[in-house]
Amino acid sequence: MAAESQRGQTMPFLGLMLFVLVGALGLSVDVGSYRYDQRLQQSAADSAAIAGAAELNGGSTNATAAAKADSAKNGFTDGVNGVTVTVNTNYSDQYTGASAAVQVVVNKAYPKYFGGVLSPGNTTIAATAVARAAGIGPACVYQLNPGGSPNFNGMTFNGAQCGIVMNGTGNFNGAHIDAAFIGYAGGAAPNENGATFVEAQPEPTLTVIDPCPRIPGCNYFSNNPPSTVPCPAFAGNGYHGFLNPGCYGSMNLNGAVVTFNPGVYVINSSTNFNGATLTGTGVTFYVTSTGSFNFNGARINLTPPTTGPTAGVLIYQIPGNSANPNFNGATSAVLSGLMYFPSVSVNFNGALGAYTVLVVGDVNFNGSTQNFPSPPPNGSFIQQPTLAE
Repeated sequence: MAAESQRGQTMPFLGLMLFVLVGALGLSVDVGSYRYDQRLQQSAADSAAIAGAAELNGGSTNATAAAKADSAKNGFTDGVNGVTVTVNTNYSDQYTGASAAVQVVVNKAYPKYFGGVLSPGNTTIAATAVARAAGIGPACVYQLNPGGSPNFNGMTFNGAQCGIVMNGTGNFNGAHIDAAFIGYAGGAAPNENGATFVEAQPEPTLTVIDPCPRIPGCNYFSNNPPSTVPCPAFAGNGYHGFLNPGCYGSMNLNGAVVTFNPGVYVINSSTNFNGATLTGTGVTFYVTSTGSFNFNGARINLTPPTTGPTAGVLIYQIPGNSANPNFNGATSAVLSGLMYFPSVSVNFNGALGAYTVLVVGDVNFNGSTQNFPSPPPNGSFIQQPTLAE
């Protein structure tokens, strides 16, 4: 009787042990599955954070939309199949410092395939990533139009301390390029037939974004356009003398010798400096939606102000202006500071020039010699998103 009693007590115990063993085995299988899922989830969060940081200059709404769209592309769509994608576009901590950064948290609820035997319900896994805009180096030429095709054919680019970044795909046929960095985001590799690259070869990079919101003087003009009333015309072909700041309608100074007094010059119509000699210190040109510039064959030595709200900005042409500036055949052009032409193609064909920073929609340097003797102040204007955490 005692043996039968012991056997009766053993069976429930063995059943309990078997239940625990099956549950533990199920948990181990679930954990392995969750680890695999978590790696996929983390990859999606990393990619989404970079995508969001790449759009920060376009504002929080754009950055959030880009991050969520990228996460969805990688299989984690916000609000679908237990997925929640949270985007913080104003993130900062000990790693990112005061710089703008994007934090993305991807949460997903997974069913307990075997572990539910011990604990019913779902398991939620979180993956977190942070990306911030980190400088890609002291670049001097920024080509913004993704459909652009910047031409460096047969030119000489002297900019050992500067870089070239392109959202399109460049043409370097027969060129001699001495640049610290050359990046292209246009997909296809640039045309390099017969080109010489002294320091850096062209390499793929992320799309760059209009840097204006992060350049104090440029951002100032974006938010504080100067008055365009009154804007009288100035007929000065062959003129020798000084000009004062203010708003100008059509201005013709072909063959003139002009010194610009310090201040802001608003260009509200067609302006021609072809064959002119132009000098000025502490000057800024603001080109309205109806303004245009032609400096063909000119000799130019202009520098922007070093203090005040427009410091560092030499030429600001408003986005959307469709007039292509022309510096073709300029015999000598020293243009310090920022030259901002975000929507158009700028022509420097056959020109000899020295510049600081060019921000253009597209550009043609064919057969020219361009010098960038030093990197822009405060390093790179353009920021490239990189993972911070």
